[in-house]
Amino acid sequence: MPIFEERILPAADGYPLTARVFRPTGSARGSVLIVPGISIPQTYYEAIASWLSDNGYHVATFDYRGI
Repeated sequence: MPIFEERILPAADGYPLTARVFRPTGSARGSVLIVPGISIPQTYYEAIASWLSDNGYHVATFDYRGI
């Protein structure tokens, strides 16, 4: 099961946007921002985000407005 921290980020108009941060154990080798395709929820990318995190990368995913 992937381990991530879910965050709510307010848009300029206050609309809540959801993001997830996957942290590696130990020092990060780098950072990856996974930008989803239109109308594809961030949960679709959970497996690759988790794999990247397990392999030392700090990873963030997000949902567009309305997802």
